[in-house]
Amino acid sequence: MVAMALYLPLLLMLLFTAISSPQDLPLTPTTTTYDYVVVGCGIAGLVTSMRLSEDENVSVVCLEAGPL
Repeated sequence: MVAMALYLPLLLMLLFTAISSPQDLPLTPTTTTYDYVVVGCGIAGLVTSMRLSEDENVSVVCLEAGPL
C-alpha cells in the first residue's frame, strides 16, 4: 500500500506530461517531403530508418503515435 502511495504521484505526472495540448501543434502545415516514411518508431522502425538514412541523399521520417 505504501509503494502505491509513492508511485501514484509519479504516474500522474507522467500521464499529464504525455497528453499534448493544442499549443504543441503547429499552426501552419508543413510542406516538407521525404523519400521514406517509417511508421512505428520501435526498435525495428528505428533500425530501419537508421539504415535508410545512411545514404546522405535520402531523407527519412519516423512517425509514432505515442510519446517517445
